[in-house]
Amino acid sequence: MKHDIRNSLILIGLLILIIISRIFVGYNFNKRIKIEDNALKKNNAEWQALQSVTIDTMLVYVLKVKIAETQKWQKQYGKYFVREDNTRETWTYLNTLVNNYCPNMEFNFENSQSNAEENLTSFSYKVSGIATVNDFYTFITHLEKQPALYTIERLVAEYFTDSSDNENVKHKVNFEFYLYSWLSPEGIPVRDIQQRQNFADQISYNAFSPKIHPFYKNVEEELHLNAENMTLVSITPQKAFIKYSDGKVYILVPGSRVAYGFLSSINWAQQSITFKINKIGVYKDFIIYLNRE
Repeated sequence: MKHDIRNSLILIGLLILIIISRIFVGYNFNKRIKIEDNALKKNNAEWQALQSVTIDTMLVYVLKVKIAETQKWQKQYGKYFVREDNTRETWTYLNTLVNNYCPNMEFNFENSQSNAEENLTSFSYKVSGIATVNDFYTFITHLEKQPALYTIERLVAEYFTDSSDNENVKHKVNFEFYLYSWLSPEGIPVRDIQQRQNFADQISYNAFSPKIHPFYKNVEEELHLNAENMTLVSITPQKAFIKYSDGKVYILVPGSRVAYGFLSSINWAQQSITFKINKIGVYKDFIIYLNRE
């Protein structure tokens, strides 16, 4: 009996030891799971945060690109309000433009309003003078396209030719306009606005010259047959046979080139041909009827 009790006690002790060991092992395992679970949650949180940072970084990059594009456009084409202005400021500004881009130009300048007025949003000035066509074009172009916000109103320009220099006839413009400088407290002082480079190319034609002018001979045009020296000797619906002043016979079709114009049409019914001739800046019809003699 004693041995049974002793064995029972030993078994109970071993069982208790096993239970305690399993509890200890399970505790450590659960603790490890909890640690790993916390680490996973922490890593997921950091990953989400990093993802947000990445998205924010891309947004910042896109915004920076847009800002850079806007600044580039503003630098190339934009306008800036003038923070403050007076007669001396604008006079200096205009002289700078003239000296830099059209130094041969001369102009008159006067203030057209009282500086004593309060709450001004703009100053106005009267500008007038005489300049060559190219200088006037260059001056006006820079006033319109330079960054300082100046506007031109009531522009009057009268074209004339200056023959005082016998070697070279100059095409000039007598002009007058009102110049407005627009003010804003958030603007920039005129003297601090950086001017753009010369972008007013010399004009290749005289925009003020009349389009209808007296006839003048063109050497190249004179190389073609002159319609006024032609006689119509025969005609078909598609061709015209003409006799020229040199005695030769030529065949013309619609579109054939002649001096100062071209053969416009053949009228079979009326037995005539029509030329479009331009000697003064306007096309006129010149008709020749069939010579029935």
